[in-house]
Amino acid sequence: MSSLYRNRKLLSEIKSEKGSVAIEFFFYFFSIVLLCFLLVDYSRYFLNKGYMERVNHSLATVLRERTALYHGKEILTQNDVNQLDLLAKMLLAESRIGEKYNLYVDVIYFDEDVKSEKKIKGKPISFTVLHANNGNCPKSEFAKDFTKRIPLSPFSHADTGATRTEHWLPIYQVTLCTQSHYSLLMKILRSIGPSLGDISVSNAVIPR
Repeated sequence: MSSLYRNRKLLSEIKSEKGSVAIEFFFYFFSIVLLCFLLVDYSRYFLNKGYMERVNHSLATVLRERTALYHGKEILTQNDVNQLDLLAKMLLAESRIGEKYNLYVDVIYFDEDVKSEKKIKGKPISFTVLHANNGNCPKSEFAKDFTKRIPLSPFSHADTGATRTEHWLPIYQVTLCTQSHYSLLMKILRSIGPSLGDISVSNAVIPR
């Protein structure tokens, strides 16, 4: 009897250990798979940011070519911004971002009658094209304070065609923003508190 009892006890312990090993294996396997998934999702955030930086740089480069592409006209119009938006759509079409973005274009003009110093002509002008859900993707805090870009404007003695000679060149700022909650990881981080925030990239240029 004692031998039979010991065998049953041994079998019970073996089954218990096998069950524990199976549970531990499932737990570790699930944790590793989840970690890999989150790492891939996390990397997509920075891939999207890098992609948007390249696209935004391209948009700003197009906008600055006032002589070659805009017949020397420094005055920015809504039609110019709409054309930039069409270009942004084309460049972002093959990415995960698609049309889930907002486009902001700001410009500062300077008083042409004042040459001894930079005097802003009126207020900075802003153009906006919204595509993100509910339009809820604002510019970054740095991009909002556009006046920080004023030192970038040089005094021009060149004739750009349609504009006057000898004047302070205007400054254009192009900003692209997309919502980070399109990422699963960002959704999880937002739900528990910390978040990397939306992806917002800006470039400032002067006409040439």
